[in-house]
Amino acid sequence: MRQRKRRTGVLKSWIKGGDKAPLSKLQKKKIPFDKLRQGWVVANSGRYWVVEEQSTATELSSKLYLCIPARSITTDNSPNTSLLAVGDRVWFQPGIRYGETVHNEQAVGVIYYVEKRQTALTRAKRGQFEQVIAANVEQLCIMVAADKPRYNRRLIDRYLVAAFKGALSPCLIVNKIDLVDNLSEIQQDLAVYSEQLEIPVFFISIYANLHIEQITRQLQGTISVLSGPSGVGKSTLVNRLIGDAVQVTAEVGKRGKGMHTTTASRMFRLPGGGYIVDTPGIREFGIWQVRKAELRLYFPEFLRYHCRYPDCTHIHEPECGVRQAVLEGEIDPKRYESYQHLYFSLPD
Repeated sequence: MRQRKRRTGVLKSWIKGGDKAPLSKLQKKKIPFDKLRQGWVVANSGRYWVVEEQSTATELSSKLYLCIPARSITTDNSPNTSLLAVGDRVWFQPGIRYGETVHNEQAVGVIYYVEKRQTALTRAKRGQFEQVIAANVEQLCIMVAADKPRYNRRLIDRYLVAAFKGALSPCLIVNKIDLVDNLSEIQQDLAVYSEQLEIPVFFISIYANLHIEQITRQLQGTISVLSGPSGVGKSTLVNRLIGDAVQVTAEVGKRGKGMHTTTASRMFRLPGGGYIVDTPGIREFGIWQVRKAELRLYFPEFLRYHCRYPDCTHIHEPECGVRQAVLEGEIDPKRYESYQHLYFSLPD
């Protein structure tokens, strides 16, 4: 019980802005900076973080360590964002290896410094906090299902805003095509993403082993994060790509809603090169720190149309080129509906 309170205290202190210092000040702490090792966070294991050691400037080793954040942890990231996340580059003092039994607190590794995140998939948590789902990744793979549960385009559009905001290259994976008879209608409904936004869209069936090789090629040599609603087959796809049952899976509920089986983000090495982060299922996706006036910048197909006012919100202004394009069928009406729904949910 005492250990749990201590960890909570670390997080609260850090959010308030305390105990943050430049990297050079690490040398003044009990653990000299030159004795720390570099690595990145690959998983969260209960109250511990799993850190993979970096053996060279560009490559990682296979050494995994259980770590906790130091009481005086230093970070280059904002105080209103997650203290640690899978994908974070960190400096740590190694302790026991991942998989070994924890006998006492002294044997566990300690994370002293978190480098600034270059990219991130994030969402707003209760409107006041930025929850980092995965950091320092290159590609966001939005995974949905053709049925059970059927995809939601508004959720896809929210993911795309988060991808563009987080400097991630998005792609869309539609699983369970073996369950539907109207695949051509679904392909037509989602064609806007490949034709207007030039986003790769893949239609697959893990159960029937259809087009899995396309996903393998898309992921090869990149650091990707796989995210989407529960029950669409994210963990099953990870198991198929890696060739081992590394993630627990479950059947979809009787009402067709997804069931949560992955409880925390976790990074895996792909056999053909690259990494993939499997994430818990998400039903709601709040956009972090995007205001009404900025939203139009994250709908790239809107930018090619000219409006009477340069700061047009595309909601009510006269002579709006975007609304006219919707009426003429040049902009997908469902995309515009997503824009409207998002616009009125954002702060001024």
